[in-house]
Amino acid sequence: MIFTPHLAHFPRGILETITCRLKSGVAAQDMALSYHAAYDGKPLVRLYDQGMPALKAVIRLPFCDIGFAVQGKHLIATAAEDNLLKGVAAQAVQCLNIHFGFPETQSLF
Repeated sequence: MIFTPHLAHFPRGILETITCRLKSGVAAQDMALSYHAAYDGKPLVRLYDQGMPALKAVIRLPFCDIGFAVQGKHLIATAAEDNLLKGVAAQAVQCLNIHFGFPETQSLF
């Protein structure tokens, strides 16, 4: 597994790519089913079945956008988030909402 944070002169946000080798026989459809099983119904995670996420789609929003593709025997996953929101403040509000039984996204929009 290779984790690559993309560092540039971004005013805010973080973009990262994770690449890993898949076991033999694992296809793109298998990965799509796994990602959807893990994240469907999660209100602050948006999956990209086509294409990869971009920072401009998450700036000043509490989302983590995840895109993925299978190329040969490798999975390439990319995630984008506003690290000042989802990475810190919005994540704390989300955790408090869950802890106290409020809707997960209360006060985040």
